[in-house]
Amino acid sequence: MVGAIIKTMRAITLSLLAATLLSWGCESPVSVRTNVSEADFRAYGGPGAQVIAGDIPKYSAVPIHLDPATPYANDFYRALARRTVFATSNETNTVALHPVMLEHRRTALSDTNGYFAFEHVSPGQYYVSWFDAFADYHARVVHAEGPPYGIGITQQFSFVAPRGKWRVKEITVREGESFSKLDF
Repeated sequence: MVGAIIKTMRAITLSLLAATLLSWGCESPVSVRTNVSEADFRAYGGPGAQVIAGDIPKYSAVPIHLDPATPYANDFYRALARRTVFATSNETNTVALHPVMLEHRRTALSDTNGYFAFEHVSPGQYYVSWFDAFADYHARVVHAEGPPYGIGITQQFSFVAPRGKWRVKEITVREGESFSKLDF
């Protein structure tokens, strides 16, 4: 009888723990319903002479994105700002971008010192963004103990869920102006 109770409580504890962990990793990606206009993106299509550069210290091989600030991108980044934390350790599945925006997005990888650069940028408004996989240093820890019946058997589970955050800067690039030290 006691063995059956222990087995049942263990199953309930593991089920609750599994449900909690799954809920952390099953957040839906951010998306918007704003209409996308190819013409809005074409305004940024010409080669420019400006450079946007900066660094994200302590992070290497991180994708940094440069997106034209079109009406679609404006709505997208506003929606992203409302969603402050993601239960993931990388940017995969955190955002659902329209294929036209992806086609016009530029991406650079940070080097071993965290330095990145975008060359030949046309004048205009842009968003520079990257996913900080270690943004939440106070990650959730779940302790599940059971059964609490004083029969000498206690199980404890501890899990730290990875949580990340999008870092975003909105910038205006003017003719003849470059950014050499864009900090996040």
